[in-house]
This record gives sequence, structure tokens and C-alpha cells, in this order.
Amino acid sequence: MEFSIRPQGPFHFDLTLQRYRLFGADAAHVYVDGVYCRVVEVAGSPCICVVRSDGMPDKPVIHVQLHAGRTQARHRATVEAALHWCLSLDVELEPFYRWAQADPVLAELSARCYGMRPPRAPTLFEALITSISAQQVNLAFATTTRSRLIRRYGASLTLAGQTFYAFPTPEALADASLQELRDMQFSWRKAEYIVNLARLVVDGKLRLDEVPQWSNEAVIERITQVKGLGRWTADWLLARGLGRGDVIAAGDLAVRKALGRFYFDGRTPAVEEVRAFVAGWGAFQSLAVHYLLAGLRFTDLTPGEPPAQAERQPRQQA
Repeated sequence: MEFSIRPQGPFHFDLTLQRYRLFGADAAHVYVDGVYCRVVEVAGSPCICVVRSDGMPDKPVIHVQLHAGRTQARHRATVEAALHWCLSLDVELEPFYRWAQADPVLAELSARCYGMRPPRAPTLFEALITSISAQQVNLAFATTTRSRLIRRYGASLTLAGQTFYAFPTPEALADASLQELRDMQFSWRKAEYIVNLARLVVDGKLRLDEVPQWSNEAVIERITQVKGLGRWTADWLLARGLGRGDVIAAGDLAVRKALGRFYFDGRTPAVEEVRAFVAGWGAFQSLAVHYLLAGLRFTDLTPGEPPAQAERQPRQQA
């Protein structure tokens, strides 16, 4: 099945998807030479979604092909909705750009990254596992270990001689071997966190389908009760998993570096300083941080690092 999407601009395909090639090959999100591929489930059957784009950022056209699976024309709406979510096509950038004109830093970054949108995780489970993999390591190493996990426990399909992998289901990871995860270079604790999270979801003790209806405060309260998940993970879940605009991962070292680079004369501010500084940004906090992190790449700094300190153990284990 093939179809095209013409989202409201501006939308820059490469800038939006570049995170899937900056830190090494991502087994679940393959982005090479302007082509994005991902295994998705349609009507209970996995298929390979191949996405390209042409046109200028102000008049973008996204071309979609679905390979394998039992896809039919009636399934287009499901796939299109998923792409709208993952590529943040529902986000209106123009109000953000107008607001950013009052800030010289964000005004310049908005011009340099025109049409860049923050990619979102397809599922909250993937968002959480991704965060666990990134705790206390750089993003290149996190991508490497996570890709090993995906290739071992995710369903696979082959197209034109290349194998593509779906992100593992909670059921698959609930039965994962801790030793196998350790052999993939996850720490013992991360291996335990991954399996524990998967089992909570499978057992119905953590209903991720209910999370989108919760307030930011409720999400933070519940997620930080899960073993191995702290405020840093909860904040990134709100931003990258739920697409909330009024949040910031203030404990993320790269976020602090970005604020320090552009607003604190090179000094890395403390977590509470960051929260206080961005409080007036309101619903644009998440977008602003996404552009500031891109700005770090312009200055040869490393974006997206986890917090400098380990996340504390939760108040209670779910």
C-alpha cells in the first residue's frame, strides 16, 4: 500500500529524524539517506513502513509505503495517525516561532532549524525502555545496547535483503534473561529495571494506556514509584512519550549545558535554576529545549546526556 501525507508546514524531514542517525544505527528506527523505515503493527500483523519526503519545508509531502502484513486501504488512517504522532505533525510551529522572536537565542535557532519537530516515541513502553537504556551513559552507547535488545527480542521482517526489527513487546521482555541483557552490556541493575517494568505492564500493575489521561504531577508520582525510574525518566516520558509542551527534563545534563551555554555565560546551572529560568516559557518549554539541544550540536557539545547523578531509588517499589 502506498499513500502520501501533506502536513501543515513547516516540516523539515531530515532535521526531525536526524536523532536516529546521530548516535549510531538504531535498530528500531532505521534512517539512512533520507529514508526512514520502521516495523509497525497493522491489523495485528507486522509490516515495514518506509517513509520519504520531498517538497520544501513550507509545503512538505511525505510518501509512505507499507510492505508485508495484511494491509488494506482501510488501514491507512491507522498508519497515518501513527506517523502524525511520531513525527509531531500535529504540532503547530508558527506560534512557537512567533513567541521565539522575543528571545535572540531561540530566534536564531528557529531560523537555523526551521521546520524541525521533536520525534515522539510510538508507545510509552518504548519511551520508558529507551530512557532506561540511556541512564548514566552517552547516547551512542545507549543506542548500541538498546539495538542489541531490539534485535534479540523484537519481531523481524526482511525487505530487499535487509532485516528490520520491531521494538520488543512487554511480553517478550518480561521473559527476558537477565544474563542475556548483561551480555548485551546492560548493567545488572538496568537489566532488572527493564524486566521489572515489562512484568509490571504485563501483569496490569502499570496501565500505560491510562497514563495519557493523567496530569503531569500524577505521571511523575506514579512513574517514580517504579524501580529504577526517577524524575529524569518521568520528565522525558512527559516530553517525548506524551508530547507535553509544558515540561522540561531539568535534571538532564545536556539540558543544563544548553541553558548554561546560551543563557548562563557558560556556567552549567543547577536543576532548580533551570526550572525557575524556564518557568515563564509555559507550553513552549519542551520545544525550546529541543531547539537548544540542537544548538549544542552547532557548538560541538554532546546533546541528550542523562543526569550527572544516578537516579535515586523510588520511595516504594510498585
